[in-house]
Amino acid sequence: MEKTTFLAALLTIIGAGCTMAETAQDTTFVVNDKQIVVNEKDGATTVGVYNNNGNELKKISETTYVDGQEVSQIYVSSPFLRSSWERSKRKKFEAHNANFYFGYRYLTSDAFSFSADQSLYTKNSNSYEIGIGALNVAIPFNRQNNIGLAIGMQVGYTRHAFDSGHALFMEDNVATVKPVEAEERIRKSYMSYWSMRIPVMLEYQQYLGRRDAFIGAGFSFEFRDKEHARYKTKHDTFNSARDLSIHTAGVNFEAYMGCGDFMFRFTTGLTPLFKGGQGPKAHTSSIGIGFCL
Repeated sequence: MEKTTFLAALLTIIGAGCTMAETAQDTTFVVNDKQIVVNEKDGATTVGVYNNNGNELKKISETTYVDGQEVSQIYVSSPFLRSSWERSKRKKFEAHNANFYFGYRYLTSDAFSFSADQSLYTKNSNSYEIGIGALNVAIPFNRQNNIGLAIGMQVGYTRHAFDSGHALFMEDNVATVKPVEAEERIRKSYMSYWSMRIPVMLEYQQYLGRRDAFIGAGFSFEFRDKEHARYKTKHDTFNSARDLSIHTAGVNFEAYMGCGDFMFRFTTGLTPLFKGGQGPKAHTSSIGIGFCL
């Protein structure tokens, strides 16, 4: 009997020693009925939080620290990703390329200009752009997470209107705006196209209470497709031109500023819309608003 009792005690001591050996690198704190366990393994320190039942709580921020190594952080967000992918706004750098935007669009004779060649017969009051942003990538430059790169991807629709007496035609592969001969009065005349933009913006942001104020400027690369020109009468729609002589790719300057989820936007084309010698001299510009969803 005494021999059996001695063996049981010995096994208990050995088991406790093994347990201590396995957790020798763990340090546990108890805060508000929650256990915070700090573990060190292979030069990295990790932190886990557990409730009273021993279940680990869901991690919403990075808690791994590496001694002597520099860690680069990249955050990806999208309105189409589940909210569980998001982290607290106050703890990370947010990219503010608009997830939805709408703007007043106009053709100008040069970049950063507000006037157009009279030969274009534009009707800028009826011209607009509308689009959505599908992806934002934020790359912070400092530990304060208040300055960095904001890279996005946006898909949009653009319409440039002409006055009711003119339309865009293709003659000998050259885009020309000229008077329309029609039996009925022209109600609408415009050219339109779809585009995909990839903005690369340098952004500065500062948190004001629960909201963030931000300002950004940079360049966007635009790819255009499905362009055509039309005019409409009361009863009919006419396609005056397809496959317009516009550049399928261009570069824009962009800037925005805002607070919270709302912003003001400005865009101007650094490259001309039409190919050289195959259309009128024109750059695209827009002023509008945007929302980060």
